[in-house]
Amino acid sequence: MENSRVWTNSYSLATVLSLVLGSCLVLIMCFGLAYLYSGLARRKSALHMIFSVFLILLVSIFQWYFWGYSLAFSGTASNKFIGNLHNFGYMNLEDDYLVGENIIIPEMSFANFQGMFAAITSCIFIGALCERGRILPFIPFTFCWLTLVYCPVTCWVWNSSGWAYKWGVLDYAGGGPVEILSGFSGFVISYFLGPRNEHLMVNFRPHNVSLVTIGTMLLWFGWLGFNGLSCLTPNLKSVYAIMNTNLCASFGGFTWVLLDYTRTGKWSTVGLCSGIISGLVAATPSSGVIPLWGSVILGIIAGAICNFATIFKVWFKVDDALDVLAEHGIAGVVGLFFNSIFAANYVIGYDGYSDHKGGWIQHNWKQMYIQIAYIGAVAGYCVVVTALLCYVINKIPYCQLRADHDAEELGMDEDQIGEFAYDYVEVRRNFFDVNGFNEDSSNEGDSSTHTAHEEEVVEKRFDSGSDSDSEGYSDSEKELVCKENVKSVTKTLKGSPEQHATCLTAIRSLLLLDKLPASQLISSQRNSKVSVKPSILNKSISSVSGKLKHADNIVKDVDITARLNAIRKVMSERGFQGYIIPSEDAHGSEYVAIRDERRAYVSAFTGSAGVALITLGGKAALSTDSRYWAQARLQLPSDWILLRAGVDEPWQEWLAKTVIEEDYCSQNSITTLAKPTVAVDAKLVSWSGGQELLQVCHSNNVNFVADTDDNIVDIVRKARLEVAIPPPGGGAPLTIHHLVYSGETVESKVANVRKVLNLMGASAYVTSRLDGIAWLLNARGAAVPYTPLFFAFVVITSQSVILYTERNDDMRTYFQQHGIDVRPYAHVWEDTLPSNGIVVLDKNASYALYCAVPAPEIQLRSILEELKGVKNEVEIANIRVSQLADSVAIIRCLAWVHRTATHNKVFEMDVVRKLDEYRKEGNLAHYRGASFTTIAAAGANAAIVHYEPSPGHNTQLRIGEVLLLDAGAQYLEGTTDITRTILIGSVDNHSISELRKRYTLVLAGHISVAQAVFSRNADTVELDSLARQPLAKEGLSYGHGTGHGIDNYGSVHAGPAGLAPAKTSYAYLPLQPGSFISDEPGCYVDGKYGIRIESDLLVVENESDDGKLKFEYCTLVPFCDELIDDRWLLPGQRKWIKEYHSKIWKIVGKELERLEDWEALEWLRVRTN
Repeated sequence: MENSRVWTNSYSLATVLSLVLGSCLVLIMCFGLAYLYSGLARRKSALHMIFSVFLILLVSIFQWYFWGYSLAFSGTASNKFIGNLHNFGYMNLEDDYLVGENIIIPEMSFANFQGMFAAITSCIFIGALCERGRILPFIPFTFCWLTLVYCPVTCWVWNSSGWAYKWGVLDYAGGGPVEILSGFSGFVISYFLGPRNEHLMVNFRPHNVSLVTIGTMLLWFGWLGFNGLSCLTPNLKSVYAIMNTNLCASFGGFTWVLLDYTRTGKWSTVGLCSGIISGLVAATPSSGVIPLWGSVILGIIAGAICNFATIFKVWFKVDDALDVLAEHGIAGVVGLFFNSIFAANYVIGYDGYSDHKGGWIQHNWKQMYIQIAYIGAVAGYCVVVTALLCYVINKIPYCQLRADHDAEELGMDEDQIGEFAYDYVEVRRNFFDVNGFNEDSSNEGDSSTHTAHEEEVVEKRFDSGSDSDSEGYSDSEKELVCKENVKSVTKTLKGSPEQHATCLTAIRSLLLLDKLPASQLISSQRNSKVSVKPSILNKSISSVSGKLKHADNIVKDVDITARLNAIRKVMSERGFQGYIIPSEDAHGSEYVAIRDERRAYVSAFTGSAGVALITLGGKAALSTDSRYWAQARLQLPSDWILLRAGVDEPWQEWLAKTVIEEDYCSQNSITTLAKPTVAVDAKLVSWSGGQELLQVCHSNNVNFVADTDDNIVDIVRKARLEVAIPPPGGGAPLTIHHLVYSGETVESKVANVRKVLNLMGASAYVTSRLDGIAWLLNARGAAVPYTPLFFAFVVITSQSVILYTERNDDMRTYFQQHGIDVRPYAHVWEDTLPSNGIVVLDKNASYALYCAVPAPEIQLRSILEELKGVKNEVEIANIRVSQLADSVAIIRCLAWVHRTATHNKVFEMDVVRKLDEYRKEGNLAHYRGASFTTIAAAGANAAIVHYEPSPGHNTQLRIGEVLLLDAGAQYLEGTTDITRTILIGSVDNHSISELRKRYTLVLAGHISVAQAVFSRNADTVELDSLARQPLAKEGLSYGHGTGHGIDNYGSVHAGPAGLAPAKTSYAYLPLQPGSFISDEPGCYVDGKYGIRIESDLLVVENESDDGKLKFEYCTLVPFCDELIDDRWLLPGQRKWIKEYHSKIWKIVGKELERLEDWEALEWLRVRTN
């Protein structure tokens, strides 16, 4: 600086010191933001937030020095929108800056003070990076954003030449330049970054609430200088602004935390901090404008509005992780708007030089449209320019805004920083204490034994020789018969698990129906060659078969109304206006055991997917996807509402709105303070599902309860004597799945899990996935229909493996040999689960399990599903064996249909039974039962995606119609899922031209997937589109995914890799060598026919050694030649079919010769040659 630029007495020392102090206080706010954001983030990204704030602070200081100050405050600006470069590089700051008419301050102190405002604004919006934003691209982004967004808006309102300044906009300390710009920009950035991969909807747990509190304290302290010294000189207005700031912050915090308390019954520290910040932000534009009593009102309204505004991110589907929009953008809007109403000229003039007409309280009516126009201009300009900046910078090489999936899994600290924050520990309340429940509550069934009198009654009923199903049974006898059947099954079965599963399936109706359909029980037992009670076998099956044929649907005999009335009675006792009954069990299983079929019990709908909704006011609804709409229309009682997923409003919204309407009608008063309550069994809903419910209820002003008392449906079943619930595991024996089938030891699998935990920096893994547990322990059970699983939880740490399962003495030694600590199943809710460091849960972990883990940070990742999804060499060899075995059985069945259905009456159930016979006759693999209910759908039934034939729905196969056979099997070697659609008989091609065309389009899509060559990280959505393209060109599609993963002697529907038009629970990771999936496009014409072609594919390395992958086509069943129209196939596809059929003839033909099934061999020869 030249010698002439020296201190003179013309400057007020107090004024200069106040600006220096103000600069320091605003800088402290930046540090407070760093702590706040770090505490709100999860542990693995805590340091990333601190580093990001600090780095952006440096960038902001440089930009302000470079040209930011000049563009915003240049005194020689010639337009109303942005300054010039008169003060470029802090040049010409030796001039004096005039405040009012006679107060002079050094311009360099003013520039420094305003530079801190630019810095804090940038630091606020950088919170959008939380847990998935890369640091590098936000360096140029911040520089450009300050230049193109912050500087122009600041010039508008604070430069004496700006249009907003001249127009009389009231924005005391930066409601527009600081709060609206940072809040709305952060929201736009969050939109471009997209949601976090492990995003848990809302209210994810901050890793350190203490840091959140410290950060808020620093912000409040700094805000007093931010607002108090924005008048630039120490005067009465400074004091008044500080008083307004404290009042607004206090009432904002108090309002927010009270609203949270009314919803949860607990005080929230994070909610308190959020409310305080909202109040501070609302005070920013108004603290030097409105009277003190106005700040009280402003604080209350800002706290309430900003609390509600947290729902905006859900409405707009933007992962605004730190609620920057609600707490800054919306609060800034509220404060600016309040200035139009409560602005007082005497408050504005407390600095001795400002003059304004005030707001509405002083009859300055036009101030409102001035403020609104200003708010709209700032927000609109900010959103547009920020979005353009995000788009452009994201296109620059190496400047992608978002980190990749692997980086998110590792955490931003490890990926972006390479250092880690201190390992803070958060003490967390127990879930059951929070919700006021007794930890000893259990929804397990009664396993009491019978008395001698009970045994006598049971024997009397069995030996009566009556042909009736249930007529004459007393209620008590019904219960005893149910219990005795379960007891008999568990006693008599000492053999294979699949036999036990067959019997459990046979007595399913005993638990679902009021009346005991003995005929179904007998038929199932006779077919499975398993005796439950010798006297039962003496009954005549034919004597009751006529009754079943005349019944359109066996569930029509069920008194659903009585069940619903009983459920509503318990709901009323618990204070629930709505009750949710999911399909799942406590493990998120697709197929559930008899004891868990609650949704079927209340609705009569037997599909595998859907949720039942019961309201206290008398309504009942079922929501399910397109696969089950037709089935639901047939099975649901007439007064039920069907909510079609993806077409009608989401069931969560329907339930919330319905209980509100019913509650209002019942109370007949809109002024009531009571809110209706919606509840769900916390063990039956996933954490993410529970959070979504919580948010929907919150947005609709409805209470949400994650209930841990006894399940209401179980209570009703017991009270109505309709329950015979076996304990978890059903008493079924467990078996070892030997290395000849599994190919990997338990120790090796556990070690691989621990490797993943180490990479994640996690201390433990708690899993409830039954298929994963069975795979991990090389053990199988029979607790779940169609799937050889057993009920269990597993906890894996670096030192131990704990298995929670029902007592099974035969396997205890096996588990102990592998170092596994076996504990009772129910103790998982009583033991203290891992509480140190990061704990990993499955993605579909239940709400109750998530809340029962007292760890400071929980991450969701299905480790076992990812590991078992990649088959080892032994499993791959077994897959080929099981595929050949099942292909032979299906070919023999289709050949039987071809030669029989054209001359005799053949029904769908006949096809099901025949296929099971052929599977049992085969000796290539060890058959253990079906992997799901066989779909044998004739004619129009084939249009029902998940149709199930039954004695009440058993259609005859007719010439000229299709048969869709979708069948899967469980072999010790592997699990299969194969579908073929065939034409019954021979008809003129012209009469079925439409059918042939659509069959060929489906086949073309199927082959396109089978022929695909793709990169290792290929998006499975693109592979899914290959199957849909031929149909899409003709305006056709199908409403299900194209493929899902398949286990080895486990779940027929498994993840993590599959083919779907969007990420799903079955398809969320790329395919890799060893992935085993299905390929099943389809086309369905309601009321006429359905087409689906499904084979199972193994992912292998491409022979060209180019690093790419391809599919090995494992299924060996020919396509229906009568339905193929070559005109709709590409030449390469026709060649592929010819080679495929030739392969089938060579391999399967030899097996048919060995079996001496000459009729099947001839059928195969005609279709493959």
